[in-house]
Amino acid sequence: MANRRMARSLRGYFAMVPACVRRGDYIATFAGGDVPLMVRPRSWFIGAVG
Repeated sequence: MANRRMARSLRGYFAMVPACVRRGDYIATFAGGDVPLMVRPRSWFIGAVG
């Protein structure tokens, strides 16, 4: 799987995530969504990663 790597959540779950994900990013599921998204907190907003 190109541009993917393994990651582990704080709860111990493993996931394949985009290679651009960094320590401190969050895994989030939004209302109505079918898949979890990687999000990165910013100073005044949260942006999607990958």
